[in-house]
Amino acid sequence: MVNSSSVDALLWKGSPKATKVQRVGMVVWGLTFLSLGVFFVFVLAPEQHSPMMAILGLFGLALGTRITFNAFKRPQKRKGRSTKA
Repeated sequence: MVNSSSVDALLWKGSPKATKVQRVGMVVWGLTFLSLGVFFVFVLAPEQHSPMMAILGLFGLALGTRITFNAFKRPQKRKGRSTKA
């Protein structure tokens, strides 16, 4: 519970300084939400004729997309003059 807020922030905001293990974990979580979203939108919603399932699936797709893309954030390169002498 001590570091739970930092994990939530990492998943939601992403970090350019994330380690490879953290990035792999973010991709796994993102793909999990993406697959659940696809299942809800393309399998459950049409089968049950439920708009609520479609909305839940779209939420899963959006969340999974955001988490997956956050795993690929890279440090921004500095613009401008070099400070090397």
